[in-house]
Amino acid sequence: MSAQGKEFHDYIIYDVFRGVPDISSKGMFGGFGIYKSGFIFAIITSESELYFKGDEALKEKFRKYESHPFIYAGHKNREPIEMPYFSVPEEIMENKDLLALWIEDSVEVSRRSKKSKER
Repeated sequence: MSAQGKEFHDYIIYDVFRGVPDISSKGMFGGFGIYKSGFIFAIITSESELYFKGDEALKEKFRKYESHPFIYAGHKNREPIEMPYFSVPEEIMENKDLLALWIEDSVEVSRRSKKSKER
């Protein structure tokens, strides 16, 4: 992780998410997984971009704010693949009320995803 990536991580965790309970992060794939109450709801990529977990139900909400999906191109022998994460616009990061709603929506996607895998 570059110094710039660590700096962006710290900005997100300690500034943008300040006051949000039960937030933690874990290094992964050159970036970070962001968790709330043990559920992964966001990632910070190695390019220092924040993405929230989404599903079909949230796709339109994300697109309304011109959010774009995360495209993973890290496979050496595979085509890039669209992942179920969407960029978080600065407008959302700066609005604590909207940010809280986006976090809860993304945590709920993660909860549903985990429950369906447990069946």
